[in-house]
Amino acid sequence: MVTFRKSVSCAALASMLAVSGCAMVAPRGGPVPVQQSGVEGNWIGAEGIMSSFRGGAFETRAADTGEVLATGSYQEQPGGMVSISVQSRVREPQTVNCLKVGAASGGRFNQMNCTSSAGQNFVLTRAS
Repeated sequence: MVTFRKSVSCAALASMLAVSGCAMVAPRGGPVPVQQSGVEGNWIGAEGIMSSFRGGAFETRAADTGEVLATGSYQEQPGGMVSISVQSRVREPQTVNCLKVGAASGGRFNQMNCTSSAGQNFVLTRAS
């Protein structure tokens, strides 16, 4: 015998599958755009400094010259935290902890509030 609870669960699951199926279809048969998840992508800090997060690797470049200023790795933590291990060209290695905030539509975060192990606070904003 099918209970009311089971039928509601099945209906909810069917709805989610239908919506996800629609989201996967690209217009005019073109490639499906890759949706960035978590912190993946490019972020802008103070003075236009660009940081990129890709597959666990972190890199920061100068806005004016494009020169690599720092490299490292990152790991997303529970509760919206991101831990970044930074090896700078001019400073000692440090850890930066960021909190993802400012979720836009689709749950994609557009800002991170960060604090370095040296006590510096800064904000990273997702680049368009």
